[in-house]
Amino acid sequence: MEQDNSKEASYMYRMEAKLPKMPLNDYIVRYKQTGDEQYLRYFLHCYERTLNYRTRMYCEDYGLLSHFEDIKQIIVITMLEQLEKYDPDADASLITFTELHVKEAVHNYIRQHCRVLAPTKYDYGNLRKVMAINNENLDLSETERVDKIAEETGLNENKIRMHLHRGALFLNSVSFDEEPEDADEDYIPLIERVADIRSDPEYIILKKMFYEAIVAAVDGLSFKDKHMILSYCGLERFKEWFNEVDPLPKELLAAHLHVGKIQVVDDNFKRAVKTLRVELEKQGWA
Repeated sequence: MEQDNSKEASYMYRMEAKLPKMPLNDYIVRYKQTGDEQYLRYFLHCYERTLNYRTRMYCEDYGLLSHFEDIKQIIVITMLEQLEKYDPDADASLITFTELHVKEAVHNYIRQHCRVLAPTKYDYGNLRKVMAINNENLDLSETERVDKIAEETGLNENKIRMHLHRGALFLNSVSFDEEPEDADEDYIPLIERVADIRSDPEYIILKKMFYEAIVAAVDGLSFKDKHMILSYCGLERFKEWFNEVDPLPKELLAAHLHVGKIQVVDDNFKRAVKTLRVELEKQGWA
């Protein structure tokens, strides 16, 4: 039975009492001011319809509708866990402030309980060996390549396929290189822009290390600068990586950050990028 179809799962925070009418995030602000948990209940009651939609999107993306109730609870728990760190004066709602934390928590649950592969730490030594052997034998069938890798490395089939999957993700990862679009403004995958990198497994590791350095530098920015960089570039944080999303229009970004003019958005972006460049140079990246 799919839990998301049950009334109990969809409306577990419904209240019959009359609620004070105010903007959604004001319930959180009032809770922070008074410590009265009743305002948290008001917030969840009003947010639940959107919460259900948000949860259903995660479930449908991975075909996990039977996990609806668990994923919904993970979203709520993560938001409440971050509530202590939330500053209402930071010009961001609690939902916006916790967005990256929620995504990470949900994807952690999916990886741990739904057999979706995305380990937080990786065996780069064996990854390099597996990819090197695989790319040297592309004339063989996939099964023959797996057998050959097993013979030369001693790894079992599951681990070999795990490494091949991860290697493929690295090869097709988002690039920070300039001119990522062709003449028709279509995104060109990294593998099509860097010649034949399949023959160079070292490149995979170098690219991964560079991404980790960028992620660390971005996470070191203030909340506003981090939001600026990601929204301006059309990126979102996902675990130890970035996903591509639609860039936030500068008019909306200016409104969200309360900076007024688009020129101020551009200036702030350039300043944040300069900060990132300095941090990357400290880590040894040109």
